[in-house]
Amino acid sequence: MPKVVDHDKRRMSIVRAYLELVGERGMPEANSRALAQKMGISNSLLWRYFDDMNQLIEQAYRTITEDTNARIQRSVHGRCGVEAFNRALDEIFPISYESRIEAKIAVSFWGLTVATRSQAPVTLHEIGEWSQLLSSFLEQAIERGEIAATTPVLAIVRMALATGIQAQVEFALTLSESIAKDLRNSVHDMLSIVAV
Repeated sequence: MPKVVDHDKRRMSIVRAYLELVGERGMPEANSRALAQKMGISNSLLWRYFDDMNQLIEQAYRTITEDTNARIQRSVHGRCGVEAFNRALDEIFPISYESRIEAKIAVSFWGLTVATRSQAPVTLHEIGEWSQLLSSFLEQAIERGEIAATTPVLAIVRMALATGIQAQVEFALTLSESIAKDLRNSVHDMLSIVAV
C-alpha cells in the first residue's frame, strides 16, 4: 500500500528546513541541493511540493510574516502605549536571531516582487497591518500622557516602519548587527522627542 503523505505538512517541513538553512549558511548557500541534503531527500522530491525556488521563497516569506505577527502578539500581550509600540518594533527590526533570518528572506522576496510585481499586495498588506497596530499604540500613549497630544502619529509610524525596512535591507546586504541596532535606537531617539 502506498504511503500517504500530508502534502501541506510536507511543504511546511521544507519551508522550515529552508529557514534553518538560511540561518546556518546564508541566502547564497541555501540552494535546492543544500536543502535536499539537509532534509535527506532527493533534489527532485523538493519539486513535487514547489514549482521552483521562487515559489519556495514566497512561501518562506508568508511563513516568516506569520511568525513575526505571532511574536508581536506575544510580546505586546498585556501591554499598551509606548511599551507596546517598542516591543512590536523590536520584533520587526533584525535584532534577534529569528528576525535576522527573516530579514534575509524578506529582502530576497522583495527583490522577487520588484522583478515580477506578482506579490506586491502581500507585502503592502502586512505593512498596512503593522502601521495600524503601531498607530493604535501611539494613540494609547497619547491618552495615557506618555507622549504629547500633538504627536504626529502617522508620520512617526511611517518613519519607524521605513527605518525597520532599511534595517532589514542593510542587514541582508552587510550582515551587520550593529547597523540594525543603531537604526532601532534612532527610532527610540525619535520617540523621545515627543515624550512628555
